[in-house]
Amino acid sequence: MRRFLLILVAACVALGGCGRAHKPNVVLIVLDTLRGDRLSCMGYARNTSPRIDALAQQGVLFTHAYATCFWTLPSHASLLTGLHPVQVGATSETLHLPDDALTVAEVLGGAGYRTAGFVCNSWVSGERGFAQGFQEYLEMWRTENQDRSQHAVSMEDMTVGRLEPWIASAAQGDRPFFLFANLNGTHMPYRPAAPYAGEFLRKGYDMKRVEELAQITSGWSHLVGETPLDETDFAILSDLYDGEVAWADALVGRVIDALQRAGVLDDTIVIVVSDHGEHLGEHGKLDHISTMYDPALHVPLVIRYPRVFAPGARSDMLVSLVDVAPTIVDLCGVSEAAPSFHARTASLANEKREPLEFVIAGNERPLMGIKLLQSKHPGYDWESIDYRMRCLRAPAHKLIWNESHSVELYNLAKDPAEENNLAETQANLQRQMMGVLVKSYEKMGENKEHFMFESSDREALELLRSLGYIN
Repeated sequence: MRRFLLILVAACVALGGCGRAHKPNVVLIVLDTLRGDRLSCMGYARNTSPRIDALAQQGVLFTHAYATCFWTLPSHASLLTGLHPVQVGATSETLHLPDDALTVAEVLGGAGYRTAGFVCNSWVSGERGFAQGFQEYLEMWRTENQDRSQHAVSMEDMTVGRLEPWIASAAQGDRPFFLFANLNGTHMPYRPAAPYAGEFLRKGYDMKRVEELAQITSGWSHLVGETPLDETDFAILSDLYDGEVAWADALVGRVIDALQRAGVLDDTIVIVVSDHGEHLGEHGKLDHISTMYDPALHVPLVIRYPRVFAPGARSDMLVSLVDVAPTIVDLCGVSEAAPSFHARTASLANEKREPLEFVIAGNERPLMGIKLLQSKHPGYDWESIDYRMRCLRAPAHKLIWNESHSVELYNLAKDPAEENNLAETQANLQRQMMGVLVKSYEKMGENKEHFMFESSDREALELLRSLGYIN
């Protein structure tokens, strides 16, 4: 972390400070459902990400970046507004980004930027409120009329095919541009494009079973028990997922190449990030349904902008998706247009930024998932997922709370797989972290009654009573 701060300070001094009048271009690439631990630059043994690795070598890699939620809509809301989902009101209960939300696209558009979004996931549609601030907003599933289950590679490939000429055109304009691209390549089903389809598949698999698993479109069928999976199945899915990561990496490379050809790469802030991760067998889970474990929350974050970040910078400080929008506004020199952004969180380009003691994540009641279960799986106990979830992630420990179960506490330094729950054996630490979590959500307008436990959970009730949060 110190190495990163020294590099950043030196760069800012060389430029006369980070509050520049210069307005660079911005390219924000969100690789939907990309786990942080599946990139080579993050320590993964397989060569899944040569282009993102190269980008990280040319900029700064944040190794401890965390999503604010485990699924698309709330996390994208955080990326574009700098707010947590419950603050902005874009949750699994509202399923919409409110019209009065201030987005980075609105701020940059108001500062004279040309703004465009190319999105592959319908959860970030204009209908859901995500087009606000964008002068152009292409919903690729409508534009290309593609069925991902049958044309797994087409939408993303065609999206980048649209981006390349757009970049060439925008680079010739007299305005800086903000380009937001949501690419769905690492989302289920795991059907990577050639030549990545078989690149990471280990030998000896039953290819008929491989094809069956590649047809799974979501984790709901596994959740309800209709698609039982064994250890070999998860290994196959993991290998297929790695192929998707490599394919997504190649798509990022094409965007970088387009910027290079247009002659604007070094004058463009390039951000590669994910909205959330994915379970591939950890805790018996598949997909990213009702989970606060690291496979679903730990995401990659790379920023390349040579005017500020020297090559090869690496930061291990905790960061959140809410940090992205304030950083963009700061680097573009338009902070005065959005003073509230910096009241929420400091820019990652701010040399005075103090390391965070914790980051938080959460989800409200999964109303859409409940409706799905009620309509397609009426025999399933949908109440088993009908609860809010909250998470507090500190440098070494993590606390997970929900309305249905008792608290989980993990020492991530010793137990990165989050398998040994210390909630009972480390009650003092549990109390401290629970107090921080409740206060954090209370500051965001959360009713502390949401943190009520089942009345039969005497120990949990006593814990909250000792903190003064219940009578």
